[in-house]
Amino acid sequence: MLKILIVEDDDELLNGLDIILTKEGYRVLRTSQGEAGLDMAVREKPHLIILDASLPGISGLDVCRELREQGVRTPIILMSAKAEAMDRRTGSYPDANAYIAKPFGWRELLTCVRTQLHDIERGHPRAKSNPSL
Repeated sequence: MLKILIVEDDDELLNGLDIILTKEGYRVLRTSQGEAGLDMAVREKPHLIILDASLPGISGLDVCRELREQGVRTPIILMSAKAEAMDRRTGSYPDANAYIAKPFGWRELLTCVRTQLHDIERGHPRAKSNPSL
């Protein structure tokens, strides 16, 4: 079973993501704190990380950057409500593999998750991250 780590400080969104992804057959790990997310990502080695850009304490952007500096290549979907600050095409958040703007639809999220996990679900080795996305 593929593991997805969700790092999100909005309890309602965190619970909703947990329910949807569990129903889709994923094992969900979750936290609302950036520091705990960083530790869990390294310790638990999830297949995918869904990360809120704006977390209290250490931000999701800092978590993402720190993971890449530590050599963690796990695909990261970065979520942000600040769509106007994000240039999706040029990758203002270069350490993430994908970006999804809040609010989003569940189908949009699931499509993004499946895209990031495509090679892994087919039994291929973990896909390398493309920090330029």
